[in-house]
Amino acid sequence: EAIEGKEVGSIIHQDMTNSGLGVYSLLGKDELGASLTNLLFNGKLADAYKALADALNKVFGITNLNRSTVKKAFMVFLYGSGKNLLLSSDIDDDRYTSLLEAIVEVNKLDYTIEEVWSKFEVAITTIAPAAIKLMQLIYKFKKKDSHYKFVMPDGFIVDIQVMSKTPTEHKGFSVSLDGKTHSHTIHTIEKLLDNKYDKSLAPHIIHSIDAYILRCIVR
Repeated sequence: EAIEGKEVGSIIHQDMTNSGLGVYSLLGKDELGASLTNLLFNGKLADAYKALADALNKVFGITNLNRSTVKKAFMVFLYGSGKNLLLSSDIDDDRYTSLLEAIVEVNKLDYTIEEVWSKFEVAITTIAPAAIKLMQLIYKFKKKDSHYKFVMPDGFIVDIQVMSKTPTEHKGFSVSLDGKTHSHTIHTIEKLLDNKYDKSLAPHIIHSIDAYILRCIVR
């Protein structure tokens, strides 16, 4: 009824089936990415994860990968993860312990992890070229102190201080009232001191835009 222009009394929410790629596609005005996330409807439900699985099967000359095998890898790639995503055990396909195993070991391929990563980048570039260019552009704005502050179109202020993942150890001593000396050790999470370890800027920006879209829908 909404498509026909009739009043339905509520907002029709368009779900992006891959919100990371969907937001990148909106920013880059990329029709390919928009169609793969169903922001543009081409007559049948699209599946970006299956598209990546198909692209990987093609570049490696294999047939065993499906959307479940590549879903988690696709998600973290768009948020700046490098070749270690191939080794991650966070995989939805119960047949395998990692994407590297699913590609190389199962199919008995003679590839190093660097060669697999190179082909992975080729495959994902065929379906998300604008997203990759935008992600690379975002990372050019990394700051030494990893502190970012920006204002969204609706006035919401985003203020991010990236913290180190590795706790810093502090050792000290105290003297009790009876004159005894006691040693103490505490671990604290400090500000990230070197931005070369910061992969969070792209996901922070994409998540901020995703939240802005949701606020617009609520309003």
